[in-house]
Amino acid sequence: MDRFVKGVAGVTFALLMVIFVNAYIGARAGHDLGGLDDRVETIAIGTRKLEPRPVLELPGDSEVGAFTVAALGMGMIIGYTWRKLFVEPGEHS
Repeated sequence: MDRFVKGVAGVTFALLMVIFVNAYIGARAGHDLGGLDDRVETIAIGTRKLEPRPVLELPGDSEVGAFTVAALGMGMIIGYTWRKLFVEPGEHS
């Protein structure tokens, strides 16, 4: 990995940690962090009679924020690497 990829991965990881820590603090403080996902899940459970099994459970909109930050960081890394792999040597844009 070169310096750019390590930098983007580090910033992405730091932002994810901020989201996780804020979600943890909010949940421990006893605040209602429910979001739209909880309401949709409740409706889905009522109509299908299934028990939900989350892969990663974060309160409120923290999960959406975490996946957004992770996707942004990975998109930057993949885009940068793609360009390095498929640009002709000597070709600059």
